[in-house]
Amino acid sequence: MADNIQWKSTRGVHDAMVNGRKCRVVLYPDSSPLAGSYGCYLDGQYKGIAKSIDNAKSRCRSLCSLASAAHDRINLRTWQPN
Repeated sequence: MADNIQWKSTRGVHDAMVNGRKCRVVLYPDSSPLAGSYGCYLDGQYKGIAKSIDNAKSRCRSLCSLASAAHDRINLRTWQPN
């Protein structure tokens, strides 16, 4: 899947807005026990770790899509006539 989301990169930190939610991918520093891995954060909350930047960005996109899809289903269920 092509990444058509605009990611801003600064010193190992990648930020993007996906479906109105803030995604952040962080490269852990060499001094960290997780050195070389990428942390995934959604709206400031830790959501997992990945071994590559592409996998981390994909995880963020997926989490945003799942959250919006679940939110949409809840709203549709609420507004269905009896």
